[in-house]
Amino acid sequence: MKAIILERKGEWAAVLFEDGTIDKVKLSGGVGETVELNARVTGISARRNRWRRSAVAAAIAVCVIAGSFAYVTVPASAYVSLDVGETAVEIQVNRLGRVIGVDAVNEDDVQFADELRGMIRGQRLEEAIPVAMDRFDKGGYLDAEDGFMIAGVTAGNEKQGERFAGFINDAAREMRPDMEFYMMDVPKDDRGSARGAEMSGGRYMFERQGGRPDMNGRPVPPQAPGSAGPAPVPGQPPEGNRPPA
Repeated sequence: MKAIILERKGEWAAVLFEDGTIDKVKLSGGVGETVELNARVTGISARRNRWRRSAVAAAIAVCVIAGSFAYVTVPASAYVSLDVGETAVEIQVNRLGRVIGVDAVNEDDVQFADELRGMIRGQRLEEAIPVAMDRFDKGGYLDAEDGFMIAGVTAGNEKQGERFAGFINDAAREMRPDMEFYMMDVPKDDRGSARGAEMSGGRYMFERQGGRPDMNGRPVPPQAPGSAGPAPVPGQPPEGNRPPA
């Protein structure tokens, strides 16, 4: 089980577990570090309870109260964007893979993002993504003329990015096997550029790669300056980002 070290005193540390509970554990590591524990063994004695209570009280100061302490307000380590038509949100994920926030990409999406935040905050990303996609689906966004979905992942490392992309692809296949869907890798610098342009990271990278070949014969969106590679062949998604089978 993964946990984050919140406070340390000698060889003991107050840690926050993935299930939202805080406990005292004998281990090494610095404050803020994510650790992997093979067993939930705390070894607390009665005379140590006073320190434990004070450590937990201090740890609560960095927790967000939402009925239960489900996640820590540490900086997000990854970002996932979901974009359909003119509606887009960005999901913030912490180092334990839990959702800590949902932001609107533009002012028109604030209410949608607020509703979704209340539904998925504190959940594991693999649990939250199907809920978010279902919200787009039941809201009728996927049935609009431009109702294809673009997802983007800005990850802390390659392994994390692959895992998150897998969650998203699986959820898309499960919900609508025939949905037109594009999965984009979004480097950190490009995410910043996308937010500055009030675009989701996924759509920003999608358009840099040439955009969606329009089935009605209208021109494909132009590539952004400095983008590499030719525009996609009409009728095909950008290379490396084909819809799920």
